[in-house]
Amino acid sequence: MEIEKNYSILKACRFCPMCRHLCSSGNISMHESDFPRGRSLILYSVFRGEGYNRDYVNALFNCHMCGSCLAGCEGSFNLPELIRLSRMDIADEGMTPELIRKMKDNILKTENYFGENFTKSFTSGHSSEEKKNAEI
Repeated sequence: MEIEKNYSILKACRFCPMCRHLCSSGNISMHESDFPRGRSLILYSVFRGEGYNRDYVNALFNCHMCGSCLAGCEGSFNLPELIRLSRMDIADEGMTPELIRKMKDNILKTENYFGENFTKSFTSGHSSEEKKNAEI
């Protein structure tokens, strides 16, 4: 479990509200689990043996990974790194959210997460003759 290596971050963040106002995902959803403190409490529960469940996984993947919590942290605790490590644990357990799995498959297949081949769409439908006679 990757989060075990960063227990000091969990201890420091789980009851600290100082970066709450900086969290973009929390300020959008207004769910406590989407704020840094909520995510720290989730990870602390996982560390204590509770394991990941669907709600925990969703909260950890709702993080935008923007780093605002780290930028505003007086103790310079790197919670985004801990969330990244927890996502690795989640993937290892086969619990990655379906949307994330689809995005990964799309990127591998089409090189973008929408699943559309943009190279083809940018070049299709226009002949070189049309371009030569185009008015500018």
